[in-house]
Amino acid sequence: MGYNLLRKYGSEKQMLATSFVEKAKSICSDSIRLAYVISWIPNINSYEQFKINIEPFKKLFTTPDLKQAYQKKVDELTVYAKGAPAYNFTLKDTKDQTVSMSDFKGKVVVMDIWAMWCAP
Repeated sequence: MGYNLLRKYGSEKQMLATSFVEKAKSICSDSIRLAYVISWIPNINSYEQFKINIEPFKKLFTTPDLKQAYQKKVDELTVYAKGAPAYNFTLKDTKDQTVSMSDFKGKVVVMDIWAMWCAP
């Protein structure tokens, strides 16, 4: 239902804005704007994109379920956000020594990970 209303609303108002945020801001109805914003979330692949496109509409996520979904997406994206701490894992190096990612805190790390059936 929300999609049909949004499509109808978009054609009636002849939304000409080019960016997602401009289009979303031009929608007068909060419920239709929320439907539009939610429909865009699957297109968001980074926290930086989320901050630009979704965060400006955080106030629309008013119910507990919506707040939880919003926070879940934030949590998923911040794990890999630019500047976020790397996931701490432990592996054996080529000399059979245990090495953790945290051992390299503050350093640039380049990893070459391959399977035993692949040549390095």
